[in-house]
Amino acid sequence: MTNTDNQYTSINSKSSSFKEIQNLLLNIPGPDLEANSKAVSHEEKLYKPVGALGRLETISQWVCKWQGRYPPRLERPRICVFVGNNGVMKGDFLSLPTEVTKQRVSNFINGGAAANQLAEMVDAELRVYEMALEEPTRDFTLGPAMQEDECVRAISYGMTAVDDGLELLALGDLGITSNASAATICYALIGGNVKDWVWSNTLYENTNIARKSKIIISGCNTNEKAMLDPLSILRCVGGQEISAILGAIIAARFARTPVLLDGYASLAAALILFKLSPELIDHCLVSHCSNGTPMEKVSNKLGKEPLLKLNISLGEATGAVLAINIVRAALVCHNELPEVDEGFGVS
Repeated sequence: MTNTDNQYTSINSKSSSFKEIQNLLLNIPGPDLEANSKAVSHEEKLYKPVGALGRLETISQWVCKWQGRYPPRLERPRICVFVGNNGVMKGDFLSLPTEVTKQRVSNFINGGAAANQLAEMVDAELRVYEMALEEPTRDFTLGPAMQEDECVRAISYGMTAVDDGLELLALGDLGITSNASAATICYALIGGNVKDWVWSNTLYENTNIARKSKIIISGCNTNEKAMLDPLSILRCVGGQEISAILGAIIAARFARTPVLLDGYASLAAALILFKLSPELIDHCLVSHCSNGTPMEKVSNKLGKEPLLKLNISLGEATGAVLAINIVRAALVCHNELPEVDEGFGVS
């Protein structure tokens, strides 16, 4: 089932400033070490060689650690796709109108997106969050994309996507030029060759790397004096959808919900938090990225190996939905394999 939420304009901020968000992050909960210890202990008793299931073993421990309970469960996953339009398109990053975003949202509503089919396959709830599509962010080559209160509002909206009791959250995005904002954030925070951050491998984006590189550099130069920290970088060159994803990641941590990240926007949001403090994204895994892409570079910077590398370029949380069944497989093995009888070893 696909639910669409377009109540962004009526959301009142839970926080009114970056300072309040930073104070919130000071109290963010850590891992449940007792639940993790129980998972490790149980794994050692299963009827198989220790380590034989590779990453499936560490995934089950990760789920226990961040769900904060033992045994782990995965009966209520949610997929959240945040949709926004970015004003930098007026700077000719793309030659497409914002109506394309609405068309893609309609495709979701009508059940025509790949994520719709995959969500049904993995028995997950799919929600699409529209973020004032008629009011794109400002062109960041001319000044900040958002004012602080606007950015905080988007972050707060993302927080509303997380309910108590969710057992896994898969995050993705959809929207015109979200990759432009993601690329500019990554370039501002990591640096290197700007061309390495340009990613254009979808039906809706051309591949004029030189022109896009100039736009990214222009955005950073224009906002240089205002980009004093990761959150101000998000405000200056980010998008509403990236801000909302960041909010969802924060809320998931407080709700004891592990997170699967998918796509450039999700990784850019995670990078913002990582730069604030690396442990802020310990409850997140990267679901998918393709070799040789900027997403692979961000994943490496975050110290997270993707669960899948299938050369998917569709976005829309597709990789995260696929990864839900990998997590589920890990938990099935952990919870249902028999234990070795006392005194009998498996080699």
